[in-house]
Amino acid sequence: MYRVSKSTAIIPDCLKPSRKLHSYYSRKFRDLPTFGKNCIIYLRSRKYRCLTEHC
Repeated sequence: MYRVSKSTAIIPDCLKPSRKLHSYYSRKFRDLPTFGKNCIIYLRSRKYRCLTEHC
């Protein structure tokens, strides 16, 4: 399993870093079988909240 543990994220609207974690969401991706084996990717992502007033 591969994990990234970065504690900040860049907010796309204002391009400023934020450390305020809002929530998590999960996604599951499936690919076509290769050599008779299924491929499933589980992704758990974090949502960050911007702390600037205008954002």
